[in-house]
Amino acid sequence: MGSVSFTWAQDVAVTVSNHSRLQFERQTVELPVCGKLPQLGKQIVVLSHGEQIPYQFTYDGKLIFQVSVPPHQSERIIIRKGVPNDFTVMATGRLHPERVDDMAWENDCIAFRCYGPALQKTGEKSYGNDMWLKSTKQMICDFRYGQEERAHSDMALLLKAGKKAEARRYSDSISYHIDHGNGMDNYSVGPTLGVGTTGFFLNGKILYPYCFSSYKVLDNGPIRFTVRLEYPVSFMDTEMKEVRVITLDAGSQLNKVSVFYLAQKEQLPVVVGLKQHVGSDNSGYSEKDGYAWCSEDNGKDGTTFTGIAFPKASKFSVLPLSDEERLAKSQETSGHLLAHFTVFNHQSLTYYWGGGWSKFGFPDKSDWITYLSDFVYRLKAPLKVVVH
Repeated sequence: MGSVSFTWAQDVAVTVSNHSRLQFERQTVELPVCGKLPQLGKQIVVLSHGEQIPYQFTYDGKLIFQVSVPPHQSERIIIRKGVPNDFTVMATGRLHPERVDDMAWENDCIAFRCYGPALQKTGEKSYGNDMWLKSTKQMICDFRYGQEERAHSDMALLLKAGKKAEARRYSDSISYHIDHGNGMDNYSVGPTLGVGTTGFFLNGKILYPYCFSSYKVLDNGPIRFTVRLEYPVSFMDTEMKEVRVITLDAGSQLNKVSVFYLAQKEQLPVVVGLKQHVGSDNSGYSEKDGYAWCSEDNGKDGTTFTGIAFPKASKFSVLPLSDEERLAKSQETSGHLLAHFTVFNHQSLTYYWGGGWSKFGFPDKSDWITYLSDFVYRLKAPLKVVVH
């Protein structure tokens, strides 16, 4: 991801260069807007080859847009005062209080959710990040939640009338746990770390987080979604707040997350995990390159892939579930693939997590592994940005 400081002029030219061996496709470029409000104001257009492209001002004072640059080539962007077009939203999210406070977000590739305080009050044990599969570039979270919410009253009437078979058929016809042509939710989290969630590691065991207690949406499209989530956590009798700032850009399978701890008193042994499914040995990692992956074969519903990626080399291990984790075992979880870190006072842990689907862009396991490998390569060989 390229970034550079600059002083705005009446017409700003930006050269984005790719000195690496890989294509950068729809890569987000960040330009910090420093000092006084830019002379151009916020009524601007961003041009590539003379055509407007989407852009966004972010909560942390940046102008972002996306470029595609072949290996060893450059792309020239012009920024000037003007009236921008209306662009399609490619990354968005919100809280869904109608579904026990789910925080759900998505881009044009995939969708995710984290669980909130209303779910925790029910006693349901769902700890980690969840993932929804998509086979469309359209935004689908509101549709899926809305369809489920609208069906509640109809389902209640059918059941009250004793029409259980009709109720089941109706439920299946709208359930987002069944693929109706735009993807599905077939990833089960339960009392695990799910996809790329943090936990503490003590005496060979994971200390799991629970649901978030507060949230704030910081960015909401068209290119980037960002949310800040706070989780009450405890380690060695010290009560803290774990803060996760999660960002998903259009075109990416992976979220970026920065994790830090409020009221931290000592260094913390932190793990980042991927849930492993019973009956699937399909997982692996590269400590040198800093990524790990898992896959779940779901028969006619294809194969689900998950992954975590880090800017630097990382230590990984595989941890089977303990005998006490009976609920997770009953939900066909065998254990976790873990990355291990030490987080010191006043430091943060930044990494990437997400997934893919064999029915939308990743036909085979090798395609997913290549995606992760190329992703971490690009982190280490970012685009170079020069403002003229």
